[in-house]
Amino acid sequence: MLRIDSEFGIASADEISQPTDLPRPAYGCGLEAMRPFAWEGQLWSSAYMRASAAEGEPVIARIDHGGPAPYRMTDWRVLRPIGAKMNGNNWLPLVKPAGIGTDRERLQFLSVGDSIRIVGDQGQTISEKPSSVAADELKGGTQAIAFEGGWLTLAHETRARPDGAQPYCQHRFVWLDETGCLAKISRPFFFNEKGVEFAAGLAWHPKDERLLISYGVAESEAWIAAVDASEVSSLLERTEYLFASEAYWSSLATTSADGATIQIVAAQQRKEPGDLHQQTRPDSRLPKEASRIVLSGNAKGTEEVLLELAPFLRFADSPHERRDQSWAFDSRIAPFLDWGDAALPQIHCFYEVLSDTAKHLTLIAATTSMRAAGHPVRVWSYSPNKLQFLVPFGVEVRAADDVMPRSLFERMVAGSEIRYFSDAFRYAVLYEHGGLWMDCDVVMLRPFPFRGDYFFNLQWRGGHQGHFVCGNVIYAEAFSPHLRALYEMSIERFFGASGKGFGEIGPKLLSDYIASDQGAELRDWVFGPMFFNAIDWTEIGEFEKPLADVAVYLNDERVFGTHLWTARNEARSGGEGAPLISLLVEPLRSFPTLIDLADRFNTDKNRHTGNRHAYARVYERLLSSRRLSMRRLLEIGLCRIAAEGNQSETPSVSLWQSYFPYAEVIGVDLTDFSQFNNERFKSFVCDQSKLEDLRSVAAKLEPGSLDVIIDDGSHASFDEQLTLREFFPLLAEGGWYFIEDLDWQPTGENASEITLTKHLLREIQQHGTARSIDPVGISDLADQFAEIRFFDSHFELSQAKLLGGLVAIRKRGGVGLVR
Repeated sequence: MLRIDSEFGIASADEISQPTDLPRPAYGCGLEAMRPFAWEGQLWSSAYMRASAAEGEPVIARIDHGGPAPYRMTDWRVLRPIGAKMNGNNWLPLVKPAGIGTDRERLQFLSVGDSIRIVGDQGQTISEKPSSVAADELKGGTQAIAFEGGWLTLAHETRARPDGAQPYCQHRFVWLDETGCLAKISRPFFFNEKGVEFAAGLAWHPKDERLLISYGVAESEAWIAAVDASEVSSLLERTEYLFASEAYWSSLATTSADGATIQIVAAQQRKEPGDLHQQTRPDSRLPKEASRIVLSGNAKGTEEVLLELAPFLRFADSPHERRDQSWAFDSRIAPFLDWGDAALPQIHCFYEVLSDTAKHLTLIAATTSMRAAGHPVRVWSYSPNKLQFLVPFGVEVRAADDVMPRSLFERMVAGSEIRYFSDAFRYAVLYEHGGLWMDCDVVMLRPFPFRGDYFFNLQWRGGHQGHFVCGNVIYAEAFSPHLRALYEMSIERFFGASGKGFGEIGPKLLSDYIASDQGAELRDWVFGPMFFNAIDWTEIGEFEKPLADVAVYLNDERVFGTHLWTARNEARSGGEGAPLISLLVEPLRSFPTLIDLADRFNTDKNRHTGNRHAYARVYERLLSSRRLSMRRLLEIGLCRIAAEGNQSETPSVSLWQSYFPYAEVIGVDLTDFSQFNNERFKSFVCDQSKLEDLRSVAAKLEPGSLDVIIDDGSHASFDEQLTLREFFPLLAEGGWYFIEDLDWQPTGENASEITLTKHLLREIQQHGTARSIDPVGISDLADQFAEIRFFDSHFELSQAKLLGGLVAIRKRGGVGLVR
């Protein structure tokens, strides 16, 4: 039993004696593979008692500290799960807190594998559910701990080496939802090296948002690792986005924990039993980073390497399937998107005016969309005086001579075309200045807050020419050796005997370099086409369709912008049926902010109608990143005036449908609005003060099916809290729940029976639970609240000096790309 101080030093080490009444073991040395856990105020442990080399039984025992020995295991008993017999070392302890229906903690055990089985402390089956992925190789692991509304454990699988050498272990984080379903899983990784490693301990660090993991290496060393909980969360991928075949999972055997930095903080265990008390902590921590994907060797060509890296490119002919198959690959980017208030990356573009009569529609559309998204934009040109019309839009115009000499520009354009020169220029400017490169025909639809080392994106087609990686969007830090190498190779190719065609130093050079041993490091930073190339260059006919008809391409949270491919696609404004291309060429008019859009509708969420709450600014701040990916939004309270029974419009519904072009809006109100129902709107009649009404509505909707819920209903605290309790399960992980007009209360509520909703949520925000009366039980939801934010009604602030009229609650969980 090790006691570890806050600096991970070993304060003491004492032997734990075996139970005095333990029978002589038939095999081995008694109880092994201990996994300690706290249960009902005492320390217990699960263990494994072998009956043979291959079989054994699970045992639980209390660790007593009151006898002559420092610690002794007592009150032990064999756990004999009812039903199919399973390996006794695979049962992992899970302690559920006291809750509804019981005032005691509940000890359960789970086993992961082809099915997820949970039993009680007497062996009775509580649940058994099939695994949603091919997980039959998962074995053993750590205790299960409460994590993001469910349960997290660390399991392992043993893999054979092709040369017949000693097998090795790889680990996966496994997350079960509150019903016991395997809902998320990480890709496999190792801690120190690819060898024999077993993890048997997982716990929260007592002082911060980190997890502690204990594991053994080579069956001879004991280690402790600390990892940020946020890193673990980013590693977990929803199982519905993953392939279910064992072939796919086996193909990831060389993959390690993408993006996670696991910090090793304890020295290896000494092998001499007598020296336990003399163990010391190392002088410095050893960072162990696992983030490399080993995919190719010298023998493989570019096509083989990149199709092995991104097999979903084989589904390019099916927009639905390619989008689904690429999700898991692209979700690696989540840890590198910073949704805070840090400055967005600098964008660099290159543009040369070749005609004095050109209207530069695409250039203006692209650069103004980048500025509207909040990025600083710099356009480099050899004729900067001709681009001064960009300056009023907030675009910086710089002389390209400061990056590459004009003479080289003229020579390269004379020997090829300007697109060819632009390929070389992007490498040069990123090497010297760093930041984001974007082609001048990329229209941004929202900010791209990337904070990784590199960003490259693929295109769906072009592999027949060796064009896999599209250079239209690239991110790199200044003085990157890879960008320098690409620049030098591009110049060498130009002065060589061949290679002056389009793409030779662009997509083809990028693809060849990343597939080579020299550029292998960059494969970790290659992402799918959905970010900026959702519509491929071979699909430019889709730009002629209205926005509603291209949902299969754009209704995805990975879409940050759209490449117009203007070399093949004519940019123009207007057109019958408002084709997509005309919207993108005028992005500020076609995609106004929610603040400006709200002013066009008869809703007090704007700046001039009714009570002028100006809530649109809050919704813009928190929901703009979901503009194209929003699936379903529910709003309670559609009437503009409570007594109005013949309302001829639903202005807030129209606002949401205009801003979120692919979202279905669901309305809940005392008034029947079914006359307005259509394919993007449906309504329910409901009195939110009545539990049976709320549950009737909830029963018609799937749990976790709503991205946003807005309560603009009766504003009575009891109604608000009852609705929050009943509807919060309908909210998706990472979704937002809003309650408006917290400072307005109808008459008739008894302050001795209900706490004002604003005060109740403020207490939960500050203390983690309610301090005042909470008859509905909102505190029971607190562990599902990732954050609670208060915002002001501008009307209440100016008229009554009241703050915090709107509350926004984000639900825990979610591994998506938006916040």
